[in-house]
Amino acid sequence: MTEVMVVALRRRVGLSPEAFLTHWRDIHAPLVRGLASDLGIEHYVQLHPEAGAEAGWDGVALVSFQSRADLERRLATPAGRAAARQLRSDEARFLDTVTSITWWGSEHPIF
Repeated sequence: MTEVMVVALRRRVGLSPEAFLTHWRDIHAPLVRGLASDLGIEHYVQLHPEAGAEAGWDGVALVSFQSRADLERRLATPAGRAAARQLRSDEARFLDTVTSITWWGSEHPIF
């Protein structure tokens, strides 16, 4: 069963919605793609808000893993720690890491 990390994102103070989405899509996404094997990321999906949407979030990321335990094992390796550092460093450039929230869920496909 796939486990999914769901992250509700808020942009860093002073960053426009357009600049946030540009960085997230054009800089962060390729970085995640390049580090996916080190962290065991199976799927990475960005949900961008529709124009004019006022949901309180600037976007939602869905990051799928074989299991949370597999991610933990990978984070214990030098490559996993280096990948996590790179992602955190980039996230500090465009995310409000204090008010963005993360939670985990298990996929239960219905159809």
